[in-house]
Amino acid sequence: MTSSKKVVERCCIVCREHKTKDQLIRVVRPKDGAVALDLTGKMPGRGTYVCTSKECWRALESNNALEHGLRCSITSHDKAVLVAKAVEVIGGMA
Repeated sequence: MTSSKKVVERCCIVCREHKTKDQLIRVVRPKDGAVALDLTGKMPGRGTYVCTSKECWRALESNNALEHGLRCSITSHDKAVLVAKAVEVIGGMA
């Protein structure tokens, strides 16, 4: 009997595509409320996933998907800073 590890999939909150966790970037809201990128996937707090597409990250600036997924309000400045960091990380992945 072979034991194969189950592949965990999550859904991007923007494009709604199901992908493996290594194809997504986790955004987390810890108890202190400061929203941050979780590149390790292990930070405590409420998390949601966005794929590594720059289009999805740019779309986050104009919709409320991140606020809905994290169940909090995020200022447009904080959202822009988060998107800029994510786009920088995505650029480094290529």
